[in-house]
Amino acid sequence: MKLNNKGYLIAEIIVASVIAMGLAYFLLELVIDVKNKNDSYYVTTMLETDKTLMTKEVMDDVSSYKIKDIYTNNINYVDITFIIDDKDVNKRITIDKNKKLFKYGIFENDVYINDEYYFEKEFDSKLNISDIKITNACYYNNSYVDCNSLEQSVKDSIDNKLLTLLVNVKTNYSDTDYGINININY
Repeated sequence: MKLNNKGYLIAEIIVASVIAMGLAYFLLELVIDVKNKNDSYYVTTMLETDKTLMTKEVMDDVSSYKIKDIYTNNINYVDITFIIDDKDVNKRITIDKNKKLFKYGIFENDVYINDEYYFEKEFDSKLNISDIKITNACYYNNSYVDCNSLEQSVKDSIDNKLLTLLVNVKTNYSDTDYGINININY
């Protein structure tokens, strides 16, 4: 069978179309992969930045002021009494997993004082927040025990105390924990 000019033209069109479709598919896959990696890096950067900002707020106060007392009576918050300019200042760290909120600031009469010092960060709605653990431990009789279970006179005499804030924060598509893990010796 012999092809005429029309036959060669159809064959060339088919070959050119296959090559063009293959090249277009390759470029489309390349663009989608780059977009997915960019989205992943954006989420990671956003979460790591939030984690750093929240940790920094607490650690700045811990390094600048003396901690007088830490009181934990609820799984979602901890009260820290700092000595600032020879007076006691109460600050509270609140981590609410239902509202997906982190709050830190001066706390008086069951409210945060916004005009003094207050930091609030809302977690992204796509994040899964679990296992909030706030523990206040005192090194007593060669082991760490809950400071709130000790008498005040015993608690005041102990020099080695440890506050632990642990919040597991994960995304739906990654096993990476972007949560807060702070250990404060005081």
